[in-house]
Amino acid sequence: MQRRTFLAGAGAAGATGLAGCSALATDASAATLWMDDGREVYASFSVDGDEVAAAGVRFYEPTVGGTVPFRAWVERTADASYADVRLAITHGDPAGALYMRPSSATERPSFSYTHTSNPAGAVVALDDPDDADTLTYGFRFDPADGDTDLRLDIDLTLTTGGLRPTRWHCTATRTLAPHARV
Repeated sequence: MQRRTFLAGAGAAGATGLAGCSALATDASAATLWMDDGREVYASFSVDGDEVAAAGVRFYEPTVGGTVPFRAWVERTADASYADVRLAITHGDPAGALYMRPSSATERPSFSYTHTSNPAGAVVALDDPDDADTLTYGFRFDPADGDTDLRLDIDLTLTTGGLRPTRWHCTATRTLAPHARV
């Protein structure tokens, strides 16, 4: 019986000692390096020289009607999880339109899609990013007045597990001129 009392007391002391471990978490802002590999324009996010995430766009040939298809994507390293994912894609053409294409994937983490008016565009945010790995979203941009520049705003937070978790904050903004890449 005394052994059970000892174990219960030791367990309570251990739980109390670990209760504040989330306070040991460290935050780090990732460095951003923009890359253009001839097919995609993307931001590579790194901490201490190691890439922790990447996000960008890939443009395709414009259609006969002049719309520009592209995909926006986000990926992370295997040892991290998404805590927050937000992509904003805006444009300077008030008469233009940005459409999200239906997904071809059968399973996808749930997300919210919001149209914005000033500036015109859309925001995609993951509702429950825990199960996600690489995220890909298809879009079609119709530049009514010929202003084809798009602005990509990336805002990610990734976390690692363990007794001393780390939160990596990844933010980047870039104006892109869509042109055929593939």
